[in-house]
Amino acid sequence: MYYSYLLRKWRQIQPAFVNAVTVESNISNNNNKAYCFPSTSPRYASNHSGTKVSKRSSTREAPQNYIGSKISRSPALEQNFGLISRRLMSKDEIRDFDAVLPDVVRDLGSIAEQYNSKEAGQWFRKCLEYNLPLTNYKNGLIPVLTYKSVAKGEQINAKHLRLAHMLGWCFEMMLWFILMTDDMMDKSTIRRGQLCWHKLEEVGVSAINDVILIENGLYELLNKHFRHLDCYVDLLELFHQNTFKCLCGQSLDLLLTKRNVTTFNMETYDLLVLNKTSSHFFYLPVFAGLHLAGVKDTHVFDESQGILFDLGHYSQVQNDFHDCFGKYESTGKIGTDIETNKCSWLAVKCMELANPQQKSIMADCYGHNDPQKIARVMQVYEELDMLNIYAKYEEETCNRILMNIQKTSDAVPREILIEILCQIYDKEIKTKSSAVAFNPNFILNICMIMFSIMRKFLPIRTSTTAGIVGKCGNNIEKSEIRFPFRLFSQYRCMFGVGASGTRIQQLGFNLWETRYFVILKRASSSLGNHIVAKSNHCSTQHEIREFMTVYPDIVNDLIETLERYQCNDLVESFRKTLEYNLQLSNGKHGIIPVLTYKSIVQEPELTSEKIKLAQILGWCIEVAHVLAFITDDVVDNSTTRRGKVCWYKLDGVGLNVIHDSILLENAIFELLRKHFSHMDCYVDLFELFFECIFKCICGQSMDVIVSTRHVSSFDMDTLNSVVRNKAASNFFYLPVAAGLLLAGVKDPKIFDECQKLTFELGYYAQVQNDFLDSFGNPDFTGKIGTDIESNKCSWLAVKCMELVDSEQRAIMEECYGQKDPEKINEVRKLYEEVGLPTLCAQFEVKICNRIKMQIDQTPVQMLREVFLECLNYVSNRGIK
Repeated sequence: MYYSYLLRKWRQIQPAFVNAVTVESNISNNNNKAYCFPSTSPRYASNHSGTKVSKRSSTREAPQNYIGSKISRSPALEQNFGLISRRLMSKDEIRDFDAVLPDVVRDLGSIAEQYNSKEAGQWFRKCLEYNLPLTNYKNGLIPVLTYKSVAKGEQINAKHLRLAHMLGWCFEMMLWFILMTDDMMDKSTIRRGQLCWHKLEEVGVSAINDVILIENGLYELLNKHFRHLDCYVDLLELFHQNTFKCLCGQSLDLLLTKRNVTTFNMETYDLLVLNKTSSHFFYLPVFAGLHLAGVKDTHVFDESQGILFDLGHYSQVQNDFHDCFGKYESTGKIGTDIETNKCSWLAVKCMELANPQQKSIMADCYGHNDPQKIARVMQVYEELDMLNIYAKYEEETCNRILMNIQKTSDAVPREILIEILCQIYDKEIKTKSSAVAFNPNFILNICMIMFSIMRKFLPIRTSTTAGIVGKCGNNIEKSEIRFPFRLFSQYRCMFGVGASGTRIQQLGFNLWETRYFVILKRASSSLGNHIVAKSNHCSTQHEIREFMTVYPDIVNDLIETLERYQCNDLVESFRKTLEYNLQLSNGKHGIIPVLTYKSIVQEPELTSEKIKLAQILGWCIEVAHVLAFITDDVVDNSTTRRGKVCWYKLDGVGLNVIHDSILLENAIFELLRKHFSHMDCYVDLFELFFECIFKCICGQSMDVIVSTRHVSSFDMDTLNSVVRNKAASNFFYLPVAAGLLLAGVKDPKIFDECQKLTFELGYYAQVQNDFLDSFGNPDFTGKIGTDIESNKCSWLAVKCMELVDSEQRAIMEECYGQKDPEKINEVRKLYEEVGLPTLCAQFEVKICNRIKMQIDQTPVQMLREVFLECLNYVSNRGIK
């Protein structure tokens, strides 16, 4: 039936081919070529009589007068080209794909809500509903069409097709979090006809949380819908590896913008494109479809990979060409590659071909946001005939790709590769002239290849199957990069700041002084008795030193990953990012997986190799905490973190911190893959990290959402929800659970018990942070508190609203959330009037006793010493 359909279509278009062949006078000269793409040079395109199109002026606006609209092909040829390039991506396919989007949004919103984050779930839905419908569907359909192309008859059913559509939406989510990241870093305003997400008044820099939510949300979808399949691990690794490679490519792109155009070369450009574009834009969705279809033959992947990389390279070169010579009405974007000093294909080719005078002009003008200098660069492009050079590149590239596709084995999804090639070519910017030469051999050759491919599958395709187929601060010097660790004081001390802002004297361990700060008199409670309880391998100085020794190995592992992806230019930049930010860590949380593992595993299994694996897990957790810190600093507009200038405040960083944070996050999974992929706990560790990161970002999003409300709406239930996700899951549950998984623990009751205790620990730590934000001295805490002026739903604010009378309530409602120093001072005075320092001290004694009791009563006896150590750390921790 499908073959009959093709025959009918061929009869319809056959006259058009006959007419086109007779019109083109030189067609016989091309018979010896296997494939021939039309030359699309706007300057040297010829009409049917062979007349050359006149040369245009060399201003940037001039090419846009004749670049940017489609070729006016003969109607029959246009119909034929549309038949080829949209045969697979039909309206029905798009409709079926689009119909799954509401389920994707609902699933992800529900996942966020199940973490006691109803507001975060609603916000996440809003973010998805705003951004994902902007997709053009072509990329998301690639996994679906690939699956249909290679799956066997019984595999193509409603259930499996729904999975394929879900996989396509996972890929769309990956593309969108990358696009949103680019928009923030580039300060873009419009994306596909509407305001960029971060430009909405209620969003702003908090979009950094949404970007990470979308990225981790795709893994939540994979977990929900694909965990039962054999391809699950392959899909997890495919998405993470290619995300990391793409981020490396983006980092390289940013790094190259700081260099002079004279240093650009094709080798660097090819490496940039390989990581930034080729690795994920076509390679990932095709391979995802192959994995879903159960393809195991490595030759299929190897044959496809080279072609997909070539397609990605072609697509990026085309984008570079569009950026310079495209018209906004056709491309949908305003080109900025010249003024932003991008290492584009045009710039690289120009430097290869330019004479010394032209190179001098490029060196002086490229990378400057000066209209006159931009015009001079465009003039050099015109002089070198870059438009015709691009046309020649395109013809050669398309012919080579098409020839390589035909050479592949029958197991390779050729029709998908041709579909992608057609989609890229169909996106090409064409000339305005209606008299452009168009060689119909291109269409004829593709048709014949497509027919041969379909004929191959005729014996196994039924009619149903056939239908389916149809910044600020100081520069960082090397001398400033120190080993990322500080040993904290082991005694309890604080600075206090009085109502007038004057410094109060440093206080001793058991000293209870004035209303400005909390220092426990542990001698009067049971707190002092149980805090000293320690196991034989608690976080002693020896344990910390052993943990610290693994740090260089962690950095080297990640640097080797960059080198494996041939990103040598990024090594120093990424090393600097790691070393600067890991100084935010105090190492106490990283020790927890080691202590947990040692509490469960006994000799002789407790080997030095296994202990080192636990230490590597600890460093993965430290990186996860850095991710939370630097994103939180951006959203809160903080200036310092633990006595250091926040990363995003350093010169040359700024909003590039968004990219750095996602790169750090993906570095975690690179470490997991390298060291744990051979172990039974690998998948569980993978899922634990992305689940806890997702929960943490849900908590940060909810923190932002609540800060937009009036203080009168704050309550303890809301605070508990924020703390459970933002603090407890990431800072206490994650390290304990990681140690349990490494030790081979499977009992869900043990993990449930851990969740209860770690929530209490996280809550305790958060109350401490809230108190120090308002009453701590920055010289000691290492940061300047902003909770009052930022309208944060803190423990102090909630308790204050519970205790105030009507007059005091009016003061809170008038002053809380205001940046006026006098109003901030009024709130602090009010906190003192209602006795919050005393209440905080009482709360600390109470919660410590409660946690101690829960530890004593926990059925998980092997973890009692670990939880006591965590309690000991929180009770005695320093902040700076």
